[in-house]
Parts: sequence; C-alpha cells; structure tokens
Amino acid sequence: MDNWSCTWLAEHVVFACASTAGAEVAMLFAEEFGFENVVNGYAESERDIPFGQLGCSGLIVFDAAGRLLVRAFTPTYLEARHKSFRMFEQWMKQTFRLSAPDRNKGPKACLRPAPEVHEKKAEETTTGKLIQLGIRELDEEHEECDVVLQQLLSAPTLGTLRAFLQLLQKHFAHEEEILAAHPSMPDRALASHKEDHRQMLKSLQNALDDGLTSEFLDEIKERFFSHIELFDMQYAKMVA
Repeated sequence: MDNWSCTWLAEHVVFACASTAGAEVAMLFAEEFGFENVVNGYAESERDIPFGQLGCSGLIVFDAAGRLLVRAFTPTYLEARHKSFRMFEQWMKQTFRLSAPDRNKGPKACLRPAPEVHEKKAEETTTGKLIQLGIRELDEEHEECDVVLQQLLSAPTLGTLRAFLQLLQKHFAHEEEILAAHPSMPDRALASHKEDHRQMLKSLQNALDDGLTSEFLDEIKERFFSHIELFDMQYAKMVA
C-alpha cells in the first residue's frame, strides 16, 4: 500500500491500511514497514470493519462516496503472494481505463522506492537470515527448522522434503497453541497467521505429490523467512 502511494495510481486512488486489531498493531506495522505515504489507521472494534482482515484475505475498493465497489476479487496474498498485487493493478487499469503517464513527464514525488525496487530489497532481506523474535522456544524451533531447510536446499530429495514438512507441522502447531493462549492476540490476526501456515504446508505437500523443482525450492525458502518477518515479528511483542 505504501509503495502504491508512491506511483501514478495515487493520482486516482487513496490507499489506506486499517488494522482490525487496534492501534498497537497499526503502530507495529507502521514501524516495521516504515509507512510514510499510505493512510494508516485502525478500528476500535472488529465490529467496525465487518468485511474482515483484508490485507491477507483480499483487497477492497470504495468509491468517493464511501460505497463498496468490490472486495476480495483477486487471489489472496496468502495464496498468490505478490501476484495478487499485480492482478489488482491490472484490474484498476482495465476498470477505470487508466494508463501510466509518460515517463518523460517525471515520476510522482515519493519517499520510498517504487514497488519493484522495494520487493527486490525485501526478497534479499528475507532469504537466508533468521530474525530473532525474543521468544526463546520459538526462536529455537525456527533455528531447528532452518537447519532442516538448508538440508533440503542442498540435497533436494523426497526424504529431506518430508523431514522439513513434518518438522514444520510440529512447529506450526506449537506456535499456534502459544498464540491462541495469549489474551491480546486478536482472533482475525490469528486466523490469517494460521492460514499462512496452512498454505505453506499445502505447498510442501503438493511438492511431495508432484515432485521437486528449482522454482519450488526458491519459493519455499523465501516463504519460510518472509513468514517470520511479516507474520511472527508483528505479534512477537504481544506474547514475549
């Protein structure tokens, strides 16, 4: 959202993020991702946002009068990752007959890199280095998972894949138990966290059934580290 607010699309659309888990999570996201351009807010109650947590479940569009135009019409981020954002951009162009301005006229003033630059940087920082959450038992489990992941990457066989899948199943179950037991963990936030777990396990199971590819290995490596950064870190302060 912050990246989109730096592009020519912001001449036609106001991009906003609204936390369904209160002000604390909104502030965590603003700090973690360095929001400088997007409108960032929160709902005091989940009842105030009846359409749910859309950052992971889809995107929603209102017109200038506040009328709902469309919601969750692209594959969710949890399913398609950055492809869901590209599909949204295409929908915007086609629906409102928008076209990118002439580059010679100069870019929109922005405090951050354009999306493609930011995404490349994100990939470089979420593939290969574990982030410490400050929760000892989860940090230790992440380290154990990383060891087995590196074994899979260096020796990609069905055996190492199965070992990584089984270890993740055990770790995710324990992590979800810890999060669910904490009173400050919002239900919707936990639901999206668990859904990202489910999607990762589904991808691993599909590889067991269909076979390993280099594309899959790159994807699962990026997904493992980005899940820790994008999901686990957001709630670490709540349960530490």
